[in-house]
This record gives sequence, structure tokens and C-alpha cells, in this order.
Amino acid sequence: MCGGSSPACSTGPTNATCRSRCSAWTCPQRARDHGIDAIYCSNHGGLSALELLPGVVEAAGGLPVLFDSGVRSGSDVAKAIALGATAVGIGRPYAHALAVGGTDGLVHYLRSVLAELDLLMAINGYPTIADIRRT
Repeated sequence: MCGGSSPACSTGPTNATCRSRCSAWTCPQRARDHGIDAIYCSNHGGLSALELLPGVVEAAGGLPVLFDSGVRSGSDVAKAIALGATAVGIGRPYAHALAVGGTDGLVHYLRSVLAELDLLMAINGYPTIADIRRT
């Protein structure tokens, strides 16, 4: 993980020892050096990781970067993709929708996120996800 965690630090970004050993830029480099296939970038739901994402993508050196940190809406998905994420995960809201509405609630939530992303892309002239990546 990035944003303050290293593979050796499973307690997350709040652990001061972990933060001192691994930054958002050194973790992807270390992971790449150890033969990791992709970077999973999350700070357990905080929003500040989005600011670090371009540096993480650069440090990943071509490895896919999966971003899952504070993503709540279609516009959050678009921002992460525009900043270089290969894929975007939706964590906590996914679980909340499932808990509140069961399968129907989850389907409604995911359709809402996709609809917002689709609308945002149409309004801003991005016919495909690849076009967002080129911004």
C-alpha cells in the first residue's frame, strides 16, 4: 500500500514507525524492486491520498496502480483516473450500501456511481476512460 504504509507495515498510515520507513514514493519503488506486479494505493479511507497519487504513479514506474482511498462518487473515480490510477476501488461505501439495502442497495449504489461518471464524461467531452487518462 502507499500513502504511508509499506508491505511490512500492516497497521496502516497512522503508525509512526511505518511512516518513517516508507513514503508514498519509496513504497512503490521498493515494491517494484521486489517484483511486485501492481501497487494498491489506499490510506484506509482518507482523502489526502488523492494528492499523493501522481507521485505514486510516477514512482511505480509503469506498474499498474489501483487506487482505493476516499472514493465515494463518479467524480472521485474520474479524478483518480485523471491522476494516473489504472483502476479505482470503492471500499466502505460498497459495504454500507450492501448493509443498508442488501443486493438491491448495492446495485443501486454502483449504478449511481457509474451514472455520475458517465454524465461527467459526457458533459466534459470525454467519450472514453482513455480520454480521461490523457488529461
